[in-house]
Amino acid sequence: MLENVLPYFSGAVDTPPLSADTLLEPEMAALAAKKSWQQGGIEVFLSDLGVTEDLSYDGTMFALEYRRARMGA
Repeated sequence: MLENVLPYFSGAVDTPPLSADTLLEPEMAALAAKKSWQQGGIEVFLSDLGVTEDLSYDGTMFALEYRRARMGA
């Protein structure tokens, strides 16, 4: 995916290689994972995410906390 989008993000090409939905899906999946984790592991679908919610996350902190929880490091 990065090979497809980096030329667009860097300005090398004018046309996005993927739709906005396709570009945003990995981010939405991360937000659904965060919501699931915060609510004790409930199943969260991308369609469950509302625009009125706090849709933000600290990717670095999430990765560190996830690693700590999974690996104890």
